Amino acid sequence: VIYADGMKEGITENKMNTLRGARSFIGVTKDNMLVMGTVPNVTVKELAEIVKSMGLTNAMNLDGGASSGLYYKGRYLTTPGRKLSNALVVTKLKTRPKRILLNNKEIILEADPFITNGATMVPVENLAREMGLRLQKDNTGITLYRGNQTLRMAYNKAGIWLDGMEQSFTAPLLNQNGKAFVPIRAFEHLGAVLKVDDAQNAILLQMEVIKPMEAYNQAVSALNAGNRDQAEALLLKAVEADPGLSCALARLYRIYIDRNDAEKAIVYINQYLSLQKDDISAMNSLGWQLLAAKRYEEGLDEFIRITTLTPNDPNAYITVGDIYGYWHFNNPQKSREYYEKALSLNPGDATRNLILRKIEKLPAGE
Repeated sequence: VIYADGMKEGITENKMNTLRGARSFIGVTKDNMLVMGTVPNVTVKELAEIVKSMGLTNAMNLDGGASSGLYYKGRYLTTPGRKLSNALVVTKLKTRPKRILLNNKEIILEADPFITNGATMVPVENLAREMGLRLQKDNTGITLYRGNQTLRMAYNKAGIWLDGMEQSFTAPLLNQNGKAFVPIRAFEHLGAVLKVDDAQNAILLQMEVIKPMEAYNQAVSALNAGNRDQAEALLLKAVEADPGLSCALARLYRIYIDRNDAEKAIVYINQYLSLQKDDISAMNSLGWQLLAAKRYEEGLDEFIRITTLTPNDPNAYITVGDIYGYWHFNNPQKSREYYEKALSLNPGDATRNLILRKIEKLPAGE
């Protein structure tokens, strides 16, 4: 998408909006390669079209006109029309930073790794994302999650906490220019296998990577294609990697409901409701699955709880009245009590007539 409307950004000068002139730009390709350059005699909109045609996925216009200059290997490729007080400078590093390869794919990090006290430190955000880990940051440190595993590190403090238990670890978490850098060997505690390859100037990581949303989207496609077994396997991987992925939990418990596997459905409905506590539809599903599993008292309690959460819904009371009429409870008096409560809420004619028919079928004298 090209955004080159100076008026919308509060820029009113014609030289920025309509006139042609020397322009400078900076941007990156889809492979995260940095590109800088200058173009003579173009509008900002034309510059945007040019950098897009060059394959840049993100780019911006820099100061142009007499300020447009490009200096490379000791000479000007584009000579500015005035003395410049500032510039963007890219220089070659004296030493190449370590490359990080995950499952033989190089990972583009948000900053270069560095070595301190014998530990290779890497910025955590992009690497954690590529490894399918969930990252939580706060002012004191970071927590990484892989399924039910947790790894906690504090800034400038040696040691790690694995699943809440402190363990010795020589290198601390560091904050460099607002970015969290972790010792790369910390990832070994979450299942990564690490190897140093001096020939490639690289650190090689091998790890089974499960990206929860990717697995979830693949599961949805499998469901749409009618492949429930494949969808189930993918959803299980998604919730293993991220137990808090409620959309995957919801899909999973519905698969088990459709299979009449009440016990498995109950497990995942409960897990879903621990995240989505106000989902009445899921509570109804839980109640019916508890009854299907012959956990009658638990099922009844769930439906009674729904009446407390939706006190103005006659259907909730009708359901409880129906359940009290089951052979397991056989309590017509309680059935009548809940049916009459539903009637007191002034339901529509169809619902009212349904309730009256239910009451008529109760044993006489109750």
